[in-house]
Amino acid sequence: MTRAATKQGLIVATNRQATSALEELIAYCDWPVLLHASPQRLRHQMLLGAPRVALSWLDDESDVPAAIQLLTWLRTYENAVRRIVMAYRLPTDVEVAVRGAGTHLYLATDDNVSALVDAWMPCWQRIEGRQKPALRPSAVDSPDGLPTTSNANLFTNAVPEPSRGPPRAVNR
Repeated sequence: MTRAATKQGLIVATNRQATSALEELIAYCDWPVLLHASPQRLRHQMLLGAPRVALSWLDDESDVPAAIQLLTWLRTYENAVRRIVMAYRLPTDVEVAVRGAGTHLYLATDDNVSALVDAWMPCWQRIEGRQKPALRPSAVDSPDGLPTTSNANLFTNAVPEPSRGPPRAVNR
């Protein structure tokens, strides 16, 4: 099951069929889903359009090696994609294994998938990459600020004079 590519995110699951908890995640996120994921299928999905976030779903310990393979592939070939793992009812030692594969965020839940997604989803939906500053620093824009390369003498041997401020009081 795969829906159209989106720039927001992609849910990646090694499961052949969606469980009820995974269906809850799918309905809540409204992101495309790649079931029965393999490196080849994931690569094909990335060629359609790499999302900002790849959310790997884990609900069975037997899927951990395949998920690690997918996370390692993403880290190597699509490094800009944020890698999040959501583990449903899995032991805590799974976190150590998937973090070693390059996971940016590990989320674990036992019951309420939508509450966990509600806690972190708004942060990932608003991120557009690096935020640009609204205004450039005034020192660069002002005539007294830093010289631009067009009017700076880059090949001078002269040492600039230190600025002399008002005298400072010395305590003795």
